[in-house]
Amino acid sequence: MRCVTVVLYLLPSQGYEVLSKYVALYAANLIKDNNTLKALDLFCRYGAPANPQNFNIYKRIISDVISMAGLSSAESYHTWADLRDVLFEIVDGLGKGSAASSPLAQEFEVMFEIVHYYSTRCACMQHKSLDTLAAKLSISLLRHSDIVPCYKAFYEAGVAAKGVGWDNMAFVFLNRYLDLSEKLADLNKYINSLTNCKQGGETRRSERVGVGCIYGSKGYPVLRNKMEFKRPGKAANKEDWNKFIMATEVSHSPECQDVLRFLGNWCGAPQNPSYSFN
Repeated sequence: MRCVTVVLYLLPSQGYEVLSKYVALYAANLIKDNNTLKALDLFCRYGAPANPQNFNIYKRIISDVISMAGLSSAESYHTWADLRDVLFEIVDGLGKGSAASSPLAQEFEVMFEIVHYYSTRCACMQHKSLDTLAAKLSISLLRHSDIVPCYKAFYEAGVAAKGVGWDNMAFVFLNRYLDLSEKLADLNKYINSLTNCKQGGETRRSERVGVGCIYGSKGYPVLRNKMEFKRPGKAANKEDWNKFIMATEVSHSPECQDVLRFLGNWCGAPQNPSYSFN
């Protein structure tokens, strides 16, 4: 590990393309060894160029992190923020090339938005006054249950809705989670039975799909009462935005301030900004 670190330290003198090549190779090996978060850290440190040969590596990191247990609490903010920043670099790079409107660019744009909402949710979870925003973000992620595991999305949305007293939604979401959990349990039993038959009675443990694990987009529609950013098409519900600004001003939360910094980079400053944390 130390030798690899020294090599990566020396490679910048050989040019960015050479450095990127070896960073990608090292990241691929880390992923094979189930060290996805270390692979993510590499791209945070050395950059994540929009190179086609890296796309499968990026997708694997995104998939692993989204499916990973233990990243649903406020303490996980920096992991999500790191992945968000990496994806922003990738999306920005794709937007400057000939692939700007390609299906691949759109795919990464969707993954970027998902991760952005996860990171913002973690920041909101630190403050009681932002519980409803965190719940809205959890519910919004249901739009992307083709990328976020279904059982995870419905469980998180149900628990979040229950936490803020939205009992009708909580009932629907948690019922759906239970339906999915039963189907997954039946699927695991079926796979195990097939495996046992093929192995001539030898018991072989199949990989579990996470039934019963606790994990913890477009967000809620922005209608009339909105706050617009400089970037065309980017807006926020004014009430939600004001809540977030107020919580940030009162708490001086580094995580909330980081969300605002990021939004400034992505969407441009809002019209008539009324906050400063200097």
